[in-house]
Amino acid sequence: MLMLALCVATLRVRSPAISRDTMTTAALIDTVDRPRSVPPSRDTLPAKRQEPSPSDSVPEPTDPLHPRREVPMSADSLPATADAGQRTDVAPARRRKKAVAVEYSDWYSRRLTVHRWASYATLPLFAGNYVTGTQLFDKGNQAPDWAIRAHGPLAASVATLFAVNTVTGGWNLWAARKDPHGRAWRQTHALLMLAADAGFTTAGILADKAERSDQRRRLHRTVALTSIGVSLVSYVMMVPRFRRD
Repeated sequence: MLMLALCVATLRVRSPAISRDTMTTAALIDTVDRPRSVPPSRDTLPAKRQEPSPSDSVPEPTDPLHPRREVPMSADSLPATADAGQRTDVAPARRRKKAVAVEYSDWYSRRLTVHRWASYATLPLFAGNYVTGTQLFDKGNQAPDWAIRAHGPLAASVATLFAVNTVTGGWNLWAARKDPHGRAWRQTHALLMLAADAGFTTAGILADKAERSDQRRRLHRTVALTSIGVSLVSYVMMVPRFRRD
C-alpha cells in the first residue's frame, strides 16, 4: 500500500512537466509549419495616380475684370483638329443679298401689252413676205401680180411694227434697269432685236437695186431671211415656256 501511494504521488508531480513539455513542443511545431509573412515587393504595390502637370492642362480663359465670368474663345484660339478636313463649329456668317424693291408704273404694263401684240402681228407678216419674196426671186418680172403688189406693203408693215417694238421695248428696258431679276435675259433679247432692226433696214436699202441685179437680189434675200431668223430667236426667248431668267 505504501508503494502504491508513492507511485501515484510521483505521477501527479510529473504530469505538469509533461504537459508543459507537450505544450512547448506543439508551439514549436506550429511556428515551423506557419508560413512566413513576406514583405510586398515594388511590383505588387498599387500604382500611384498621376496627376496632370500644369503644362498639360489648359486653363479656361477668364475676364481679368470679372474673374468668375468665362470669356468665349475666339476662332483663332481653338485647338487644331487632327483631321485637316474636319470642320469646326465656328463658321463665318454669310452675307445675304439685300432685296431690291422695284416699282413699275401702269404705263409699263400698257407698253408691254402693245409690244406683245405688235410681236404677234409680225409673225403672219413674216410668212407673207417670205411667200411673195420667193415668187419675186424665182420669177422676177414674170412673178404674179399679187406677189408684186403685196411684197412692198408687207415689208413696210414689218418695218412699222419693228419700229413700235423698238420704242416700247427700249422704254421698258430702261424702266426695268434697276430690277436684277432677268436683267441679262432682257438685255440679250434687246440686242437681238436691234440686230434684226439693222438687218431689215439694210434689206430695205437693197430692195431698189435688187430689181435690176441678180447679185443684189440674192443679197437682199439673204439679209432679209437672216433678220427674220434673228428676230424669231429673240421672240422665242420671251415666251414664258422658254424663258430662263
